[in-house]
Amino acid sequence: MTHSERDGSAGAPPENEKPVFSHVILRDDVPPNGLDVNFEADAATCAALADRFQLEAIEAVRVQSHIVPFDKAGLRATGRVCGRVQQICGVTLEPVWTQIDEDFTIEFQPVDILAQFVIPDDDVETDLPEALKDGQADIGDMAMQYLALAIPPWPRHADAEFDAYGDGDADDEAQPASPFAVLAELRDKPDEG
Repeated sequence: MTHSERDGSAGAPPENEKPVFSHVILRDDVPPNGLDVNFEADAATCAALADRFQLEAIEAVRVQSHIVPFDKAGLRATGRVCGRVQQICGVTLEPVWTQIDEDFTIEFQPVDILAQFVIPDDDVETDLPEALKDGQADIGDMAMQYLALAIPPWPRHADAEFDAYGDGDADDEAQPASPFAVLAELRDKPDEG
């Protein structure tokens, strides 16, 4: 996932707004062999996340990650974000639950190092690191952005069927013949002359 994909996504808080599910790690607190960090959202945080992501509900949100020092002053977090989201089925209009289980790898670099990155406008493949502000990496906020991107855009019950055109058999006779069928009939008709 590129920085530009996450920039402005439903999971990213608006500029200068505090993240809903923040879990900050200090660069200086991460030993050379790494640090395991596991945390989960309480009920109030789940309600706030449901509001942020425009869901009916979200529950069992948890993050498991391993964080290691990276380069001279950065961090790299690898892990998994899980949760269950409830949305309205686009076909039946009934609530449907979806289990989300996403892996992530996030690189954090100090702001002054990020300022040195130059990526051409047409390069959509390169992943930019996230900002390590004042030596702090917000693992929770970044994990929620991965979760947000995994939420189904068109939720649907497994057995829901959308039949916009009916079954096709009941009113075949009422349907007008296609222009090609009419032409074929004229072509095959014997000459009357």
